[in-house]
Amino acid sequence: FLFPAFFPVFYIPQRSQTWYGSVFTNLEFAASNYSYKPKEITLVVHLIMARLGLRKFRNFAWKDLSSGFKMRLELAHMLLRKPKILLIDEPLANLDILAQQTILEDFKAIAKSPFRPIGIVLSSQQLYEVEKTSDQVIFLKNGTQKNLHQNEIETNEIVTSHYIYEFETQWHKDELLALLGNNLVDLQINGGVFIATFSEEMSPENFLKIIVNHSVPIQYFRNITNSTRRFFIS
Repeated sequence: FLFPAFFPVFYIPQRSQTWYGSVFTNLEFAASNYSYKPKEITLVVHLIMARLGLRKFRNFAWKDLSSGFKMRLELAHMLLRKPKILLIDEPLANLDILAQQTILEDFKAIAKSPFRPIGIVLSSQQLYEVEKTSDQVIFLKNGTQKNLHQNEIETNEIVTSHYIYEFETQWHKDELLALLGNNLVDLQINGGVFIATFSEEMSPENFLKIIVNHSVPIQYFRNITNSTRRFFIS
């Protein structure tokens, strides 16, 4: 049976099937089924293994690969098919932090490749990690879509832009209200940290300048205006 060569969409499920043979022989066999010419197969497989850091694992069997390199083998199969869109279900599941960052960098390199860029759509519960490398994050809550980059508040049909900062300090809420009151839209305490919403005049630079000029002790600061973090505050 010959698989459709160069199908435009490639899907990688959360639980991948078991591949047989060594990494190299498995990819060679796959390439032979994807309409490559016999004289091209070995070269193409070597190039893809080099691109994904699989060359030193060329003689490894599937069971000997870590979860991260199993995902890379799946990506190697994907590159052989030359799709235009890659769909991946929970690619960061069962990976440690370092492996997650490595795989996300692999995705970014594939998506931004000057030679053959591929659109990547993935589902993940690791929101903070994914948003660092994604062009767009679609957050779904009870079937309703929220736009990560929509940083506007609608009040009585008036739309205003705003910034949202998360920070930790020893100062009390009353002290912060007195200092930041002019451009402050809202100030909450969430899990021991402050969540401050400001009008568009209070840029990150202006906020930090005020903090420094008034010697406010800050243990932690994060601009969450375009972060999934802001979806988890009331």
